[in-house]
Parts: sequence; C-alpha cells; structure tokens
Amino acid sequence: MSEPGYKYDVAISFLSGDLDAAQKLAGLLRDRMNVFLFTDRQSDVAGADGIELLSAVFGEQARVAVVLYREGWGKTAWTGIEETAIKNRGLEHGWDFVLMIPLEANPTLPKWLPRAQIWLSYERYGLPTAVAVIERKLEELGGEAKPVTAASRANEQARRVAWQREREAKRRSQEGVEAAKRHVAALFAELQKAVSQAPGADIQFKQARDNAARIWTQSPNREGTTVTLYWSLSWANVLDQSGLRIRLFEGYAPAAGEDIIAFEDATEVGENVFDFEFGESGQWLWQHRDTKRTYDTAELAAFCIGLLVDHSNRQ
Repeated sequence: MSEPGYKYDVAISFLSGDLDAAQKLAGLLRDRMNVFLFTDRQSDVAGADGIELLSAVFGEQARVAVVLYREGWGKTAWTGIEETAIKNRGLEHGWDFVLMIPLEANPTLPKWLPRAQIWLSYERYGLPTAVAVIERKLEELGGEAKPVTAASRANEQARRVAWQREREAKRRSQEGVEAAKRHVAALFAELQKAVSQAPGADIQFKQARDNAARIWTQSPNREGTTVTLYWSLSWANVLDQSGLRIRLFEGYAPAAGEDIIAFEDATEVGENVFDFEFGESGQWLWQHRDTKRTYDTAELAAFCIGLLVDHSNRQ
C-alpha cells in the first residue's frame, strides 16, 4: 500500500512487444499493490504530458521501478524517458528502488546499473516467482503488500478465465481473421519502409501475394541470403491451424507463389513460426510458437531483417 510521498508501490517499464508479459505481471501484483502500467493510462501518456507523467512516475512517484528488460529497452521513445528518469533518480538517491528482470538468456545489460539490482531468474522461474522478489524489494524500501487472501486469488483467476474466454471467441471469429490480415499487411509495409530508408544496406523487398513476401541481399563472396514470409490460414473464418512462417535461406529463394531464376538452388537454414494471438493485454500480437516471446509489428520486422543481416554477415 502506498504511503504519503509515493503514489504507486510499483511501476513497470517494458518494450511494446512485451506488453503481454507486463500485463500478466501487473495482474499478479494488482490485488496486493498499487501498480502503474502505462496501458492503464494511455489517454495521459501522450505528447508533453506523457513525458512529464512518465518522468514523475519513474523518477519519484513509484517506490519500486521494475524493468522487463531485453535488448532495445531504453532506445524507444517511451522507454528512453523512463530510463532517463531511473538513471537520474539512481544517481541522486541510490539504486535500491530498481529491479531489472532480463527476459533473455544472455542479455547485454545497461552498464550504469549495479549488478545487485538485477534479478537473473526470470527464464528459469517465470513471473510468479518474480512477484516474491518484487514484494521483498517493496518491504525493504518501507512499503507493504496486502496479504494474499482467498478473494484476491479468486479475483486473479476470474481475470484469467475472462481473458481465456475472450481469446477463444476472438480467435474463432471473422474479426480475428480480418485483424490477422491487417497485421500481415502492416508487417509487409514496415519491411518495405525499412528497406527503402536504407538503400546502402543492399536489401531488397518484394511482396509476391497478399500473404507472402521476401527480403534478400547479395552477400560478399556468395550468391545471397533470403528470408521468406508466408501467412497460412487454414479456415476462412477462424485462426485455428494458422501461422506465419518465416524461413531463412542460403541463396536466392522465392516467396510462396513466385518463380525466380537463380544459378543454384537455395538451401533452407532455419524456420520460425509465429501465431497470431489475442494477449492478456487485450491486444493482438505475434507469438513465437517455440519460445512464446511476443512481438509487435515493428519488432517482428526487426526480427526478420535481423535474421537476414546476421546470416549474410557471418564469417
């Protein structure tokens, strides 16, 4: 419970692609603590007002600042504001209020943050254990979480059941199918935009069909590298058995439904499959089928170009 001087017990900072994880964490905390999550205040987080709000929350109003960290945090507009507020507060008052939770196995963490403020067990223990770590941090700083009660656990379960029912209804609807088509189109547009803005990168984009595209590059000393994207929809009005297949090839490879001329047959190097999901955040997102990491459109476009660049630049 927040004491005078602190408006929130906990504020959570995260990249947009990790919104679902942030919502899950907030849901686990909300019955016991006063939690700030910007998605609950989207009407306030805009323009100059948003800058002032986020600076105040992470700089002074939240007793504990939790960062769901992965590469790229602090480099976007909003996380950059939050990072600056956290750094300024840490330099002036100490770093005990920060808890960094890396979401990747071997992250490159900010050099300005003391190692003691990093919790390294997310991948192994997940969010439920993170709650205990946050609670202990809150108590160390003079705060207090409300006790766990039967009612709070029942409320937690009720929220999850409500989301599961909504998710099932959304995925088995024409609305879900149309949303998927829009997100595929937005992904292709994002790739085309990124490629056109960096002509010196020697990356090309081509959309073969509404549901298929590819990016490719001429690599030094070899014929090329290709990433193909194919959105597969098994049913006209439900998302069951659908998926976005992103395949990496050594050489020039065609997108689905496309014929190209190449001196040698391309060799497939790897495949990543993404499901179009309705997350607990109440928003549509792309979820990696194996790792379960979620991506928004911009992050998925970066993932695709990253596959291409990393493979074409390998030794």
